[in-house]
Amino acid sequence: MKQAAVFVLSAVTLALFAPAAQAFDPGACHPDIEKYCKNEKIADGELKACLKKHLAQLSDPCKANLVDLWLEKKKMDANK
Repeated sequence: MKQAAVFVLSAVTLALFAPAAQAFDPGACHPDIEKYCKNEKIADGELKACLKKHLAQLSDPCKANLVDLWLEKKKMDANK
């Protein structure tokens, strides 16, 4: 059951940050999500807000992935 929850959480995190997901490893933030944002609703944008709120406490791999994601999104927005 826990493995299924991890998979679902990773998949939802990936979808949350799409379309720039190619640069994002959802597993990198999983421990941080479990620690700081476990009960946040993904559909309402609460997870994204929670990650921003706890940015200083996030692990280095998670931060690196979020930066990669932000840069990728910025690049995609510039190409519109």
